[in-house]
Amino acid sequence: MAKEIFCRYTRELAYQCIINAVIYREYDIKRDISVYDLMPNSFIARFYNALELFELCWSRINWADRESILPFIPILENTYHIPYRRFTAVHKNLDVYLEKDGFRMQEGKLVRLPKRF
Repeated sequence: MAKEIFCRYTRELAYQCIINAVIYREYDIKRDISVYDLMPNSFIARFYNALELFELCWSRINWADRESILPFIPILENTYHIPYRRFTAVHKNLDVYLEKDGFRMQEGKLVRLPKRF
């Protein structure tokens, strides 16, 4: 079995970051699901609840497959920088776990850190 690219904690924190942006800042997740081709538009139109639609997309990710994860990276990058005071702990913890997984948010983009020997 292939190693997961992001550990469970990183995934949970990334999910929370995106969900917080949707709930508290009215981030248009349906638009992103359409723009990044996560679901066919005909399927998206049938969903009234954007969070349920996002949860369905999120549940289909194969965390050991880079190609499966790639469409979600711009969504995380877009929502990571949406400010909300009460949830800074999510960002701080996400930064810690991203680094443990070998990544970092830098200038609005998720970048891979150089491998340490």
